[in-house]
Amino acid sequence: MPTTYTTLCLLLVMALGAAACTASGGGLGASDGDAVRIVFKDQQSFIERDGLALGPGESETFLFAAEGVDRYTFQIDADYDVQFASEVHHPNGKRLSSGYSRALDWHSSRTASGDFRVILTNESADDVTYRISAARILPTADQTALDDLLARFTAAGIAVEHAPSIQRDTIFDKLYRREIAARETLYIEEPQQRVDVYIFADEQTAQEAAAKIEPGASQLVWRSDNGVDSLPLDIESGSIPLWWLSGRFVLYTAGPNTALEQKLTTMLGDPLGVPAANSVSIRVHNRTGGTLTNVHIRSGADEVMLPDLSSGISGYHTLASDSAMKVAAEYRSQSSTIEIGALPSGAYLLDMLAVENDRLLARPFDNRTYYVATDLINQKWLWQHTDRADGSRFAAVSADREPSYLRFRTSTTGNIRQAGLGYGGNMGCNGMGGAYFANADGALLLGLSSSTLMGCEEAAMESEDFWRLSVPLVYRYTIEGDTLRLFVANGDTFVFAREGEISAENRIYRSIMIGHGSDTPILIVAESAAGRPGATPADIRTTLDRLFGASPEDSFALQAETVDDFLARNAASTGLAEVLTLDADMAFIDPAELDALFANGEDAGWDALAAQYNGAETILTFSLPGFGATGDQALVYCGVRSRGFDGGYYALKFNSGDDWYGGSTSLVWSEED
Repeated sequence: MPTTYTTLCLLLVMALGAAACTASGGGLGASDGDAVRIVFKDQQSFIERDGLALGPGESETFLFAAEGVDRYTFQIDADYDVQFASEVHHPNGKRLSSGYSRALDWHSSRTASGDFRVILTNESADDVTYRISAARILPTADQTALDDLLARFTAAGIAVEHAPSIQRDTIFDKLYRREIAARETLYIEEPQQRVDVYIFADEQTAQEAAAKIEPGASQLVWRSDNGVDSLPLDIESGSIPLWWLSGRFVLYTAGPNTALEQKLTTMLGDPLGVPAANSVSIRVHNRTGGTLTNVHIRSGADEVMLPDLSSGISGYHTLASDSAMKVAAEYRSQSSTIEIGALPSGAYLLDMLAVENDRLLARPFDNRTYYVATDLINQKWLWQHTDRADGSRFAAVSADREPSYLRFRTSTTGNIRQAGLGYGGNMGCNGMGGAYFANADGALLLGLSSSTLMGCEEAAMESEDFWRLSVPLVYRYTIEGDTLRLFVANGDTFVFAREGEISAENRIYRSIMIGHGSDTPILIVAESAAGRPGATPADIRTTLDRLFGASPEDSFALQAETVDDFLARNAASTGLAEVLTLDADMAFIDPAELDALFANGEDAGWDALAAQYNGAETILTFSLPGFGATGDQALVYCGVRSRGFDGGYYALKFNSGDDWYGGSTSLVWSEED
């Protein structure tokens, strides 16, 4: 018996008992058109079939009728060297997975109606025989209950996606110090957001766990005769923790996302952990870079003392809201006391910075005033200079072809779909970014959480270091016309200019030319070319098909419309001066001039070129970009010529909103071919 089949049986025995691997019977139905239907009868959980065959490039489709909330697995057994491409499609047509896996796994739901499709393709050059093993894992009580919750989402008009992935060792387990909850993840499609669902054994246990959520909702607290145990959540400064209780479930999502919060509140009731009336809940964000000690917050007769707080965010502490507030703390042996006027009821983030002489600055931000800064976001801000507190001016230096810049966005984290406010850019050498907070009063808080680790020339590194030291102290911004100013607690002011409108073509060319950086000028051939000299449209199509393949359902695949537009736009040579704006260290060169310079051979040509163009060592040839139907995909050809090398490649680019990203293929030709 093949190992893969044995392993599958062992897994099924663990999940369902020994009956899972009994002999199959009559479950593989007759073909439905060109597809083979797989039917599990009653409590049947396993089906297999031997002796299946496919010729080179041939495909077979298997159909699974969606039933309840069953989970299906599908195993392919064949010679190790045989390569199968596999796809799984939902009854609504959405592709759930694709690739070369021989062990497929997916989950049905009550919202599914129709057949799941598994498509296998023989990608070898020979006839192959293979065997399939199909298993159905029947739903547990937890899965059935969760499916009822999903049905409530659907009834409330909330589109939700659920990819089953039971997770243990939850935050509630840590608090109770034993296993008490499992966690599943849902993805809300509009507005895009991740929602975690904690599953408890019964409603009473869920209610007890929900009662551990403190006002402000950023920590769980266990109170007993032996004292108080608190467990803070790992929450970004630019997010609001939101919790709901529903039967056996406690749901969590990281705001701010007002639209989703309103939908979930309508469906599930008021959120948990809301501060009581006539009170404020304060959490402290230490951005000093060191440790805060002896932290006291007093409001009227209420006073709380926080444990020593290193960089990060504390849990919430509740005080009366009808009095002015005093915040006292020590930082590097320097004591500070900050007075804050009476705050309206609600939850607040108290942002604490260290300024001159280690004096502390504290600023409260209302969790409910998160502001989508429409004047700040979705712009490219170019760093001009910084006016220093002592009257001097710091000049920005960039190692890149583009000046140093910042961008601010409202976004959804790609891998976990948590909404947030993020910024990014390059302030000298490395790409960097983090979370930010902005409100309607022009307050600004920046975090610096990620960066590349390149080394650059000394002046560019000095600019980057200057920015990094300033990030924790930025506290306010203003925009006047096309000028953005960021104000720093030490008195410095960063000055940025709004970038003017740049064509998609120029953005694409720039993204490529960055990769061809040089200490000498770069020459751009003034006339466009779509590929290797002498290549016909048919040659180009063949090359593109070989390089990128044909997977029309894949959002990152080369689209047929892109190829058609590329060939149409490049049917004849075009003067690039009409579409490409050059930087100071670039120049156009006419093809006829190139021919004249190289008339006496390569070595003489490069010597003549260097003498005439200030030591130039690189010549680039570009096509016009071809665009996809929606404008978010582009294909461009780049020819590269340097001393001892002549070749070319195609680059497939994708639009992220204001940038084009993506790489090149391997070289598709060179002078050695």
